[in-house]
Amino acid sequence: MKIAITGANGYIGKSLVKSALQQGFKVNALVRNKAACCDKNGLNFFHYDLDSIPDSRSFEMVDALIHLATVTNSQISNQKVIDLELFALKNLLEEVQKNGIKNFIFISSQSASKNSPTNYGYRKYLLEEEVLKNNGIVVRPGLVYGEEEHALFGTFCKLAKILPILPEFLPKIYVQPVHVEDLSKVLLSLVISGQTKSQHNIAQRNPIAITEFLQNLAWYKFWRHLILIPLPHLFLRFAGFIKIIDPERVNGLLALRVMKVDENFNLRNLKDGLQSGELVSRKRLLLEGKALMQYVSGAKHNKFFAKKYVKAMTSAGPLRISKIYLSCPVLLRLIDPRSPIFLQKFANKNELDRRLKLALIIAESDSKASSQFIPFKEIGLVKATLKIVLMMSFEFLLIFMGIITKFLRNLKSAA
Repeated sequence: MKIAITGANGYIGKSLVKSALQQGFKVNALVRNKAACCDKNGLNFFHYDLDSIPDSRSFEMVDALIHLATVTNSQISNQKVIDLELFALKNLLEEVQKNGIKNFIFISSQSASKNSPTNYGYRKYLLEEEVLKNNGIVVRPGLVYGEEEHALFGTFCKLAKILPILPEFLPKIYVQPVHVEDLSKVLLSLVISGQTKSQHNIAQRNPIAITEFLQNLAWYKFWRHLILIPLPHLFLRFAGFIKIIDPERVNGLLALRVMKVDENFNLRNLKDGLQSGELVSRKRLLLEGKALMQYVSGAKHNKFFAKKYVKAMTSAGPLRISKIYLSCPVLLRLIDPRSPIFLQKFANKNELDRRLKLALIIAESDSKASSQFIPFKEIGLVKATLKIVLMMSFEFLLIFMGIITKFLRNLKSAA
């Protein structure tokens, strides 16, 4: 089968072209800058601009046309954008009729609505109406993420990579993510099946708060923990009013509504979509094993013993333990479920307890650290006194840190 894709050099477009070639499709890629692209086996590039008549050769012998291209210039007035996108859409629909193309698929937006408070949402609604009138298929994806750090996902990656603190706007704003590769596979499945249903909503069925999405992104992609500060929507609206944030994006976020999605498609969960790969997972497990063994035994162990921990935990993957705790294992006392000063909330304390027991078993098998497990050792009175004072001081410091953390958490819950 042969498909034509407009906006083939965009964020979704690149993933779609890649998936199509992997599945054996021939692809005509319609792009603005054809000079920067090279044809290869099964892939041909054609120049395409929204404001010009498309090259008719790009639609010859094509079975399906997927329209992704959109205006990205924010300096153009809304009415001009509407006129331009409708002009481009009608030209494509003419080519569909002229060349007998079986499927026309338009990629819209979750925010598309007749009553949308944003120009973007209303514009997508008008385009949808034109597509449906001509027996085309409308696809509304949720928040698209994964692979390259581009488009809105690229903006979120920058926030997750840079910000230590993130505002948690209340009431919560919910999104429904979909991995860009899954979206590409769904679009190709619609082409193959000759689907006649007019509209498809493609996203994760259960919505999550946008702050939760960013927290997961920060952890799985950059191994960072974000601290959340609760704030009312009023602050977000004010940021839009004084144009710190694009007012259009602010209105779009606040107007997002949970959509009923198609459940016929197999989409990966957010954790699997954000995971950085097996190698990164093993490295995190290695550091986790070293830290847990040092914490339970009070001694450092070489990589051989840490690899035993990795082997035992590979299928389960690393726990979401902050890099701060793993860099300074003594701080694990704050999240140790068996510690008398257990004051920090940890999501999976039973699993942590199990892993601490495993770390202890492995640590005990290290002959070099066996002295740590001998119950009686001779030590001078002065040295013993200093050691006790030091340990008690550190315990008090940990208790203080735990109390402060617990107080801040309760403050957030009350808010």
